[in-house]
Amino acid sequence: MIGEKDREKKYWWFMYLSLFLVPNTKLVLRWFATQATPPTKEYYSEFWKAIVAESKLREVMLMVLIHHGLVVSEGPVLKVSQNGRDFLAFIGDQ
Repeated sequence: MIGEKDREKKYWWFMYLSLFLVPNTKLVLRWFATQATPPTKEYYSEFWKAIVAESKLREVMLMVLIHHGLVVSEGPVLKVSQNGRDFLAFIGDQ
C-alpha cells in the first residue's frame, strides 16, 4: 500500500515530467502504451523516422524515457513501464 508521502512524491515527480518532457517525447510514450506487442528498438526507430527525421533526436527521446523509468528495455524489446502508464494517466492520456 502506498503511503501519503509516496503519493506526494509521485505527484511532484509527474508534475516535473509533465513540464520537462517535450510533446514529441510524450507522444512516443503514448505510442509505446498502445502497442499490442512490445516493439524492438529497430522498429521504434524506423516507425518514428517519418515524424522525427534525425536519428540522434529519436535516440535521445528514447533514452530520456528509459532514464526516467517510463520505458524499460528488455534486450532489444521496449516496453512502457507501470510508472509510464501511471504518468500517462496523470496527464490524462490513459
